[in-house]
Amino acid sequence: MKCASEIHAVLQGLARVEGILGWPAERLYVIVESVSGWSPAQQVEHILLSLDRMLDVIDGLESGEDERIREKGAPRLMARALLMTGHIPRGRANAPEMVHPDAIPSRATLREKHGEVRSAADARAESVRILPGIPGVIPHGFLGFFNAAQWLRFARIHTDHHLAIIDDIDRHPAVGEPLPDSLLPVGEQG
Repeated sequence: MKCASEIHAVLQGLARVEGILGWPAERLYVIVESVSGWSPAQQVEHILLSLDRMLDVIDGLESGEDERIREKGAPRLMARALLMTGHIPRGRANAPEMVHPDAIPSRATLREKHGEVRSAADARAESVRILPGIPGVIPHGFLGFFNAAQWLRFARIHTDHHLAIIDDIDRHPAVGEPLPDSLLPVGEQG
């Protein structure tokens, strides 16, 4: 795995997220059920929560101090296919509760979390070359065990997956129409 290209792609994804956070409320908070039950704002929050956790797992492997570290383990068959193809099929799994977005995440909260995750990703970019040599694996909830390089690849694939969903939502004809205040956070209501 080429970890430098993976972290570069994660950073590009975070740059896209920053742009999405500048969208008008009609684009950021719209829900298009035929694409996803989550709005672009919720997709962004899920991306950020997930990246935060995945970068933390990589840090735990690097430090060797994470209690979840195991000497051996491998990704499950589905995860090996995912890592090989770089593609997550849509609608196959539900996100773990710990990375579920708020019903209506505030733009300010998303911007703050983006800054935190961007800083963590920038820091990881500085030491990305050591990832393939880090011993041990940490389990993913249902994909099996990943080493540090595999966690980074999964972080990139997962980010791309949710950015593609945001793109599909944004292409929908309903996007741009005024939204009822009940779908907007305080401060964005008409």
